[in-house]
Amino acid sequence: MTASSKKKREKKQKDFQAPKAKPSNFTDTSFKSKALVIATQSLHQTAPSQTHLLAHHLSLLTHHSDTTRRESLSYLTTHLPPTFPFATSLVDGQSTLPASALIPALAPMILDASNSVRSQLLTLLKTLPQGYVEMYVPKLMLYITSAMTHLAPEIRGDSTKYLIWLLGINTDSVLRNGGWAKGLRGLIGVLGWGTAKDNGCISSGGNQGAAARGKIRMQHISVLREFLQAGLLGDHVMNQLSNNCADDGHWQPGFSHWTTHLHMLPNKPSRSNAFSYLSLFSMAQSSDGENAGTEDLEARKRWLVEGPGKDALGSLRLGVEDVRKEGGEMGRLGARIAAVLDDALNTEGGEE
Repeated sequence: MTASSKKKREKKQKDFQAPKAKPSNFTDTSFKSKALVIATQSLHQTAPSQTHLLAHHLSLLTHHSDTTRRESLSYLTTHLPPTFPFATSLVDGQSTLPASALIPALAPMILDASNSVRSQLLTLLKTLPQGYVEMYVPKLMLYITSAMTHLAPEIRGDSTKYLIWLLGINTDSVLRNGGWAKGLRGLIGVLGWGTAKDNGCISSGGNQGAAARGKIRMQHISVLREFLQAGLLGDHVMNQLSNNCADDGHWQPGFSHWTTHLHMLPNKPSRSNAFSYLSLFSMAQSSDGENAGTEDLEARKRWLVEGPGKDALGSLRLGVEDVRKEGGEMGRLGARIAAVLDDALNTEGGEE
């Protein structure tokens, strides 16, 4: 083949080859680079401070991954307690981690969907000092009562673990501000002793086996006993005040003033909020409201016997009777609850 014929053939082939058009968003990748530069990249010679790490893990408590949330709670459990003595001091111009930032971030996690996160949360809460939590008992109680009526049975099952912990922090604050009525109705609900106002029974079964359900049920009944004993019998603060004065009114060693008994509230010492009906420090409440007049021991008894809690008392009586018939450890717990109710309500009847 001659050179001229070869050129003619190549020219003819080119005429039938359409050139490939480059798209408008074409990016040239023919270059090579030895480093990638990120605009927000920042390298420090020193490690981040403890304050920065605590704040960082606090922000991760709302992360979408349950593993990240659990690991952040674990970090706070390990590193947070040593900072408590300095919670109100300033480090580098900022507070380490005040309760006003920590507790509001932890409280919603009572309703977390992950079992491991809720378990780690309870471990962290148990390490917090009592004075660190006392101011936020009403906020925590709000989420605990929400957990008692949650759709997920696992969350309902863990709700009483937080309630018994909170009773150990400050029993009086738990029972005030509607905590008595909401807590008692919530406990009746998780045990399946629901009343008309509870809109049916709320059991704690879920996908657990019979042994696990029995263990959870026993936990609920044990917490119910502690709750009833605290609300109907456990008026320790006022009894301690009244015991510091002898029967003849003389001063006892260790108390502030020898005429203290003359300045005590009238009638019975257990009436810790005798002038609540004046609504001096709170919004006025209706006398027939669900939570009206449940701030002291006697008022809680009246709420249960004569007030809006009469239906709850009926559910308690029926549920406790069924538990007593089961026998064993469960039956003994039911007998103790019945003894608490009889002791508290019969005592009130005798005094009247």
